[in-house]
Amino acid sequence: MEQLNLRPLDLLVDWHCRRTLAAIQKTASFAIVAGGYLRDRYYQVAPKDLDIFVSSDCDMTALSKALDDWSLKDGASDLKELQASDQGYRAIEVITFVKSDELPLQIIISDEFTAIDRVFKDFDFGFCQIAYTGHQVMVSDAFWRDAADNTATYLHPEQPIDGTQRRADKLRQKYPNTTWVWA
Repeated sequence: MEQLNLRPLDLLVDWHCRRTLAAIQKTASFAIVAGGYLRDRYYQVAPKDLDIFVSSDCDMTALSKALDDWSLKDGASDLKELQASDQGYRAIEVITFVKSDELPLQIIISDEFTAIDRVFKDFDFGFCQIAYTGHQVMVSDAFWRDAADNTATYLHPEQPIDGTQRRADKLRQKYPNTTWVWA
């Protein structure tokens, strides 16, 4: 087996990520950075955006003020009008913000986001199950297995894979030397 290049996980979280999450955590009972941004930093690949998962009790007015120097993408005019769906994770609200010289920021809101395991539960690949709470980086056993084996393991074989297959095709371009495991 190839030797892993393990790095201290707290080095994955840069100043931009820490500052942005700290501002958002003041507006909701639960907010974490999870998924692609941290995965990409772990594997030393350029991230495309920063995803912050937020509980639906998020105070939208406070969120708007916390992100005052960001702009809503795609012409959304008023953040206060955007509310999370009450239908759970499958009907989440995704709000994208942009700011010059920063990665795009996606706020992903759901009633089901109340703990890291609830966020990880719906992640499709093991190597995506990494999160930053504002205090520490946390990973699942599936993340460590994929890191050790240089794999991306699909975790939900009971679900249709149409959307996941399209996502995997994009990820394959980013991770060409990764073995894809469809359990």
